[in-house]
Amino acid sequence: MKADANTESEVIAVINKLSKAFAKQDLNATLALFAPDPDVVLIGPEADVRGVGLTEIKAAIQRSFEPLEGASVKIDRYLVSSKGSVAWHVKAGGQETDLQLRLTAVLEQREDKWFIMQCHDSLPAVG
Repeated sequence: MKADANTESEVIAVINKLSKAFAKQDLNATLALFAPDPDVVLIGPEADVRGVGLTEIKAAIQRSFEPLEGASVKIDRYLVSSKGSVAWHVKAGGQETDLQLRLTAVLEQREDKWFIMQCHDSLPAVG
């Protein structure tokens, strides 16, 4: 179900914060966007970039920072859907390094703040 304009704006703001914090390699700002729940999930494009819970997610993010030093992110497409207090986001876009990164995230609104509950990014198959 297509998100209303307010939900879409709020979810896009969280995804933009995630992109900026990740590009700056700001671990604390990145982690602050994830829910503090033990079952929060991150799955990245590399085999070792995955985690369940903030401790594992923190380690996964730290591993992914090194090869991306100096990277910048450009988001060129958002699709935001929602149902009640849950919203999901799909991004198809590219980084300035010309890597096409795809991101799917599930967010949950708690009071007036959205938290990432599940985040999965991948690179499309070449060829």
